[in-house]
Amino acid sequence: MCTGPSPSDEAARCTEQGRFAEAAELYRRALAVDPEQLHAWVGVAWLLCLQGNAAAAVQRLSGLVAQHPDSVPLRATLGDIQYELGHYLAAQECYEHVLDGYPEHLGCRLGLARCLSRRPLLALRLRSPRHLVESLAVEGVDPELLTLGAVALLWDSPSLLEDPLLLTVLDRAILTDLRLERALTQARRELCLAPPRDAPELARGLAEQCRLNECAWPVSPEEEARLAGAPEWVRAMYDPEVVSPELLERGRRIPTLTPISAGTSTEVRGLYEANPYPRWRRLSCGALLDLDQNLRLLTGGEWDPPDFLTRPRLLVAGCGTGRDLLNAARTWRPATVTGFDLSRTSLAYAQQMAEGLGVEVELYHADLTQLDGWERQFDAIVCTGVLHHLEDPLAGWRRLLQLLRPGGVMLVGLYSETARRAIVAAQAEVRRMGVPPTPAGIRAARAYLGRLPQDHPAYGCTALRDFYYLSGCRDMLFHVREHRFTVPRIAAALDELGLSFLAFETDGAVRHLYRTLFGAGTSLACWEKLEQLYPETFLGMYQFWCQKGDR
Repeated sequence: MCTGPSPSDEAARCTEQGRFAEAAELYRRALAVDPEQLHAWVGVAWLLCLQGNAAAAVQRLSGLVAQHPDSVPLRATLGDIQYELGHYLAAQECYEHVLDGYPEHLGCRLGLARCLSRRPLLALRLRSPRHLVESLAVEGVDPELLTLGAVALLWDSPSLLEDPLLLTVLDRAILTDLRLERALTQARRELCLAPPRDAPELARGLAEQCRLNECAWPVSPEEEARLAGAPEWVRAMYDPEVVSPELLERGRRIPTLTPISAGTSTEVRGLYEANPYPRWRRLSCGALLDLDQNLRLLTGGEWDPPDFLTRPRLLVAGCGTGRDLLNAARTWRPATVTGFDLSRTSLAYAQQMAEGLGVEVELYHADLTQLDGWERQFDAIVCTGVLHHLEDPLAGWRRLLQLLRPGGVMLVGLYSETARRAIVAAQAEVRRMGVPPTPAGIRAARAYLGRLPQDHPAYGCTALRDFYYLSGCRDMLFHVREHRFTVPRIAAALDELGLSFLAFETDGAVRHLYRTLFGAGTSLACWEKLEQLYPETFLGMYQFWCQKGDR
């Protein structure tokens, strides 16, 4: 006999649709009948999170985990919500507990990686370092999330250059630690100047790291003089991975949507043709969270998204090498995914990665400043890291709004004047040096900045991932155009463009801090105060959602 969906199933559907009061009542009824429905308690916990009450969810789940210590869903969900609150050690302990018995649990592997990316020194608190080592090889986990945690373990190693973890990391991720870079650069130099008869295992790892970081490490004149007559395995430690002819040909076949205008657009295109950015190898494969659910979580359940955001027509403007494009496509499951960029080489990289991931995308070679005649409408637009490189950011923003349907939403990314102080200081040092944005010039700039005293205003840039590979360093320190913003300037722009601010795209810990300081809501004036208190909050950039009016 078919009885239809259970109250718990109906409650989950109501939660997805933003009908929180109905969901809460259905869960109450289901648990009144059977308080041991653990999946219903998991649903209640996520409902509380979507309503901005993650602390209450943790309290409920903690009691249930004590009663049901072997429940994987309860413990994994508790870990996810602890992570949302910024309780990274507590979250890590939950994930490790699950991985001890279920090493194939991808959600907990990814959760552990995210904890270590936020607090790398927690690697020293792991019950078993094998959880980190094994996660480096998991296809659904971006190894870059684990790099700094691995570095923390390596510096605790009694034999750094012989540690198997070092070879694993060298093969899979760009190392982002200045002390470790110096140790490895010295090891490479010694192998180059006095090579043994047979290549040691370390040399293979150094060669792979060189390809990953595009040969960003400094090379001494003595090393350069030896390379011509050195064994092939020595030369491999100094040869960066080059853009293949096949990728260039693929780029030429990308359809053209607009011409590229002279001036800033042409200069920016040249930068990214020479240095496609960012280079990436793997995407994390997290839980599916449709765009409307994502926005409910960010706004604390205080905003009701339009129905079309469940499966939106998505445009990624300035999609580059496709990382954000494909991450959004796999996470939000949009109806269609379209992207455009100035750089054909970057587009070819994005297309190649999309095919490898089995994601269907529509890509165009186009200039944002030339899009006036494009007759398309999108439900959601993502434009991060683009507007601040235009001659006139607001003019580019207006052009994108012409492509956004009434009531549609846009994720915008803009550099923060406050958070980028160290980068601005480093840019000034590079200009003073007068070095060109060539591989040799970038290596010289990196070497100089890395030798600065740690209290120098520019030294802070050495803590950022982009510092550790050639295309990232060029984008950060040698860009042809850069505008920086403040929260009041963003507020003025939104007002001028007729857009409503929805929420910053931040991790759960920052959202929890905001609610602790200012309560519920999404006041830009309060966000300005938070940034004054914590100047590095938006170190990557401001990323925020806004909505176009209905008319």
